[in-house]
Amino acid sequence: MNDSEIIRQEAIGESHTVVFALEPCATQCSIFSQPIVIVPLWKKRELQRQQEEQLRQQRIERGTAEPVDLGLSVLWASHNVGARNAEQLGFHYQGEQRQQAIDVWGEDWRMPTLQEMQELMQQCQWMWNVFNGIPGFVVTGQTGNSIFLQAAGSSYMMQQDAVGMTGRYWCGTDDTQYPDRAKCLEFNQYSGNVFSMPMATAMSVRPVKPKSI
Repeated sequence: MNDSEIIRQEAIGESHTVVFALEPCATQCSIFSQPIVIVPLWKKRELQRQQEEQLRQQRIERGTAEPVDLGLSVLWASHNVGARNAEQLGFHYQGEQRQQAIDVWGEDWRMPTLQEMQELMQQCQWMWNVFNGIPGFVVTGQTGNSIFLQAAGSSYMMQQDAVGMTGRYWCGTDDTQYPDRAKCLEFNQYSGNVFSMPMATAMSVRPVKPKSI
């Protein structure tokens, strides 16, 4: 091998090919000023799995739900705020407490809008069921994934109402005609719809978060 010769190796990336010198020679310099680290695809996947597991453990510690893709415009939480899993009812929150209740979860969880709640109602299959003695609807999306919305009732003046018979879930959309009211989803075993309720009423909160781009 003479001075004009150079040994090169091709490293195939996801979207381009990188060509670099294995050994610098006297007449040519590498085009890279810093050492190149090539991470095998299997190693990237392993690191990604470790990061996902770490995030899952962090969510468990602070009571944060797992995001569920139902094939809609947003991801839905796997359980209510105040619960640790889908079998627990969680807490009731007044209308003024809606978003503050979610903030403890971190990440980018928020209240579902009226349009997102209607999307959940219209584009998913709803089936009444009972899990561990708790009635509610299994809501299944086009992806085959599902969430369980419990009939957790509501509270007013510290008195619970319709627990086990009716589900009431806040939307993040206020009533434009009545400033002391906000939109919510209400359902029982036979029917469901979106209504306007006084914010003094306390009910369940099921957050959503944006899909990753």
